[in-house]
Amino acid sequence: MAGAKLTKHALSVAKNVTEEPGVKPELLPVLKECIRSYETAVHNYQDAVNAFPRRDTGTMNSMFSAVIIDIGDCEDAVSGHAFESPLSSIGTRLTHMTSNCLAIVSLLD
Repeated sequence: MAGAKLTKHALSVAKNVTEEPGVKPELLPVLKECIRSYETAVHNYQDAVNAFPRRDTGTMNSMFSAVIIDIGDCEDAVSGHAFESPLSSIGTRLTHMTSNCLAIVSLLD
C-alpha cells in the first residue's frame, strides 16, 4: 500500500509541475509522458494490491514489474533533456519499494 500511495504522490507532483508558471514549452510533452507513465503505474499498483488476497502471484509479478517499467519510461523521457526532474528521487524510491514487493511476492510461491 505504501508503494501505491507513493505512486499517487508522484503523479500529483508531475501534474503540479506542468501547471507551474514559467515551465518551458519544450518540457511539457516530457512531463505529460511522465503523467501517463505514473497514471499507468497507479493502475498497475492497484491491480497488484487487488491480486494479493487471491494470492495471484502471477498478476502481482506482472503488475509490479510493469510499475518499474512505467517509472523507467518517465526517466527515459526526462533523460534526453537538460533539466532536473522533480520525479527522479521519487522514482528511485518507488523502484526500490516495488523491487521489495517483487521479492515478497517471490516468497509467497
